Amino acid sequence: MNSIDTRFEKLKSEKKMAFIGYTTFGYPTKEETLEYINLIYSYVDVLEIGFPFSDPVADGEIIQKASVRALKEGVKLDQLFYSIDKFKKDKPVAIMLYANTVYKRGIKRFFEDCKNFGVDAVIIPDVPYEESEEFRSSCTENGVHYIDLVSISSIERAKMIVKNSRGFVYCVSRKGVTGFKGEIDRNIYDLLDQLKKVTSTPLAVGFGIKDREDVLRFKGRADGIVIGSAIIKKIDEGKESLAKFLETIRSVL
Repeated sequence: MNSIDTRFEKLKSEKKMAFIGYTTFGYPTKEETLEYINLIYSYVDVLEIGFPFSDPVADGEIIQKASVRALKEGVKLDQLFYSIDKFKKDKPVAIMLYANTVYKRGIKRFFEDCKNFGVDAVIIPDVPYEESEEFRSSCTENGVHYIDLVSISSIERAKMIVKNSRGFVYCVSRKGVTGFKGEIDRNIYDLLDQLKKVTSTPLAVGFGIKDREDVLRFKGRADGIVIGSAIIKKIDEGKESLAKFLETIRSVL
């Protein structure tokens, strides 16, 4: 069983939501990134690491800036894999990256590397469901979960997608990109209710969740929450501010 499955089962038995925390590999610098990754990893249930890309279409201004800075640091995919092998302990790790990076390495080799270096799941936001079969097959062959993203824009489409979902479903809380601009759309609650009727895969909500009040809105509704931009903002303020923020989120889950 993939460790993501084990983690969510354990949290469900304890009646807790999963804390999925995101950071960009190579941020704020290549030298410091592992220190921040280790700090975030110590608080979250699942760590999501974004590999920087020049055109991150799903990301808002905050994560885009982090990606640009990490690219300037010259980080490589090999460095990310070897870093995961070093810091990973008992909690699962997901990689978020764009399809071009996977194609560049080769789909077969990329997912074999995921298996060999302890990656539990992969999120590729720019691949439509209809074009994802080759990625999914390689995931299955290597015991890695391919994480589906669904949105409020089409609940019927979302219900179709999640029937074959694995690990967890990433439910996008509003239209647009990551970050704080715009409110969480109340239609997300209907989406969660509808998806629970067709899948037993855990449902995690992301995009725009920035504080404990946002987290509390999903208590009893979602199985997990994803926080990214708010974590990047706290990295800019330093380790003490980041730790305090992570502890605040952890305390309400």
